[in-house]
Amino acid sequence: GVYCSKASVTVDGGTITLNSGNQGGGIAVDDGGSVTINGGDIDGNTGTNQGGGIWVYEEGSQVTVNGGNIINNKTGKTGGGIYVDAAEALVQKGASSAAPRIRNNTAAKGGGVYVAGGGDLKVTDGFIIENFAKGMPESLKTALNQNYYLRGVGGGIYVADGVSDSNPSTFTLEGSNIAIYSNLADFGADDVFANANYTKLNVPTVDNMNLAGYGHPAAGWFEDYPISDTN
Repeated sequence: GVYCSKASVTVDGGTITLNSGNQGGGIAVDDGGSVTINGGDIDGNTGTNQGGGIWVYEEGSQVTVNGGNIINNKTGKTGGGIYVDAAEALVQKGASSAAPRIRNNTAAKGGGVYVAGGGDLKVTDGFIIENFAKGMPESLKTALNQNYYLRGVGGGIYVADGVSDSNPSTFTLEGSNIAIYSNLADFGADDVFANANYTKLNVPTVDNMNLAGYGHPAAGWFEDYPISDTN
């Protein structure tokens, strides 16, 4: 895959696929690094702990994805498609491409995306669909003593603890061609979980979403996980 630290990298087109790493199977960015992806796909990568597709960590680090798709990536823990911790990431429509899709990614927390530590992830003109939050098997959880990952929560989006009121973990979805739907979690919060400390969630009302292929608007949001995710 791509690892960027204290540098700037631009990738034009192509596919970043079938890579693996502890953090960031497809792309890993830390220590003030900056990566720009122009088109192409981040497809079928594996992050053992965090960020199956993209992992971006630490203040000053950033990733920008202009078009393309983040699809079929996985991790056993957090952020199947994208993991952002104390850093910034932007996913947006490219100059000559369709709205990007964050689709069919898998993690225990945040199948599609996971934001923590005061990080900021913005998706402009894009779809977060058909991602899955799948909890860790009981046998593996017991061996690793990690209760937190037993429950699959936040199939599409998981916004975890921020730092303070002035530095929350933030997820934003905006634009004219956007939607969050058909995500699943094996415990709760199929589409969105943001019931943590110092979190900020900016998403449109469902009547402003474009449910591609369904031919009708969504009926509305409903709450399928009203308690905090503390286990």
